[in-house]
Amino acid sequence: MANAYPHRVRDLFKGIDQQTEDNYVANLLYLEELGLVESGLTQALSGDFISVGPKINAKGIDFLADEGGVSAILGTVTIRIHEDTIRQLIAKRIDESTLPPEEKVRLRDRLKDLEGKTFEHLTMKLLDVGLSDWGKVLTTLQSTIGL
Repeated sequence: MANAYPHRVRDLFKGIDQQTEDNYVANLLYLEELGLVESGLTQALSGDFISVGPKINAKGIDFLADEGGVSAILGTVTIRIHEDTIRQLIAKRIDESTLPPEEKVRLRDRLKDLEGKTFEHLTMKLLDVGLSDWGKVLTTLQSTIGL
């Protein structure tokens, strides 16, 4: 079907036995229920299936693609945390720390002065430190999502 796209595969049941045809029908209906193909099947009053030929759809093509196709790109969720939000989170932790007040002020002032790549580097370092205690991270993850 992928090779025939955007056309239907014709004469699907030509020259095959009943057991193979039944197997084709079952698989086509299954793939159609998953939303991967249009089966092209209709059932006659006799109970037999008549086929105008199955056709793969975009979801089916993406399913076959090694990297997931366009669906993988469209299904990607990007989370953006604004720089100011990160600064506020760090400043809050500084304020909550047991450091002397003058040290807190000095750290917050330095934090405000960090720019561009330096701030990005700090953020990645803090993330690494935060994830370095994997046991604690895992416990937090489990309790947060209710496991």
